[in-house]
Amino acid sequence: MANDNLSNYRIKITQEMFDAAVKEVKRRSPNLKPHFYLDYLNENARQVLGFLGEFSCATYFGYDWKDYIREDYKLADKYDLIFKDKYDNSKGYYIDVKTETLPSYDLLNKVMSKKINDDEPYGRRLIHQYQFENNLSNYDWILFGCFLRPNAPNTNWSPVGDYWYLIGGIETERIKQYKITIETPYGKSYTEPCVNVHTSLLRRRRKNMNVTFGKNLQINCSNETFYQFLGYLANHPDDINIVYERNSEQGAWGNESRIHFTSDTVRNYFFPLGIKVTAGLNSIDSRLNCNDLIDHLYKLGFQAGRKQDLATIRKNIEADYSHYFDQGTLM
Repeated sequence: MANDNLSNYRIKITQEMFDAAVKEVKRRSPNLKPHFYLDYLNENARQVLGFLGEFSCATYFGYDWKDYIREDYKLADKYDLIFKDKYDNSKGYYIDVKTETLPSYDLLNKVMSKKINDDEPYGRRLIHQYQFENNLSNYDWILFGCFLRPNAPNTNWSPVGDYWYLIGGIETERIKQYKITIETPYGKSYTEPCVNVHTSLLRRRRKNMNVTFGKNLQINCSNETFYQFLGYLANHPDDINIVYERNSEQGAWGNESRIHFTSDTVRNYFFPLGIKVTAGLNSIDSRLNCNDLIDHLYKLGFQAGRKQDLATIRKNIEADYSHYFDQGTLM
């Protein structure tokens, strides 16, 4: 998470969220069958944090958390949230949210930055055997989040003002490749049989970032940043070069397009804002590999090479964001 910070991946808990979570715990309690029992957190606090995780996750992705409060809890829920596809609103993704607590801020920062080793304590995210065997097929994604662990919460305990952090998510199809185990990777035993998902495999997008491209979220930024970036690409032929590489002819994995950058402008200015370039070679300062983005550029009128038809591209830019596009052209 170089050039990034935790504020991009957290949601602050409000009094309204906490009051609603406490209320929902009381409503659900007669029907609840917990998968894990924790000796460092009483069951009521654990349940409250679980609801706050769901509320926070909805908020993080731009949804109203109140829309996900259920009418009743007579039957076990099949999912926590539904997120709409950004290109096709008729398509939805079913989400399960898992929230844990981490005992120190140093450890939380280590997990969030993915500097933690998958095989050390807290390096895996856990899914109980029952849920893995019976519920996994109900979800498209499982998203993992966390709180900094409260110190022995009592009846006066309140997480208002604290933060829920998004660690990351993984498709359930990938989770199915795991095996149920009672053994940790560091020589201990879990309290219950479970699957232990590698933290290094989790992906996430920054909150309030409306533009995402790429399997690894190479583009994960605001609309304003994205259109400024487009403007920069459209009017800096001395710095950018859109290259189409016929990798399949060389025995590699298919053809690929990428953008080469000669100067350090994109790396220094746009990278911290969510444009994830990687290091270049020789005269190339950095490069951006993202076929999804390149396909989108072609639709806007971009073409392979350095020189672009600025007038044609600008006609295809949404009017609401033309100002940011123009800013990029003048950088």
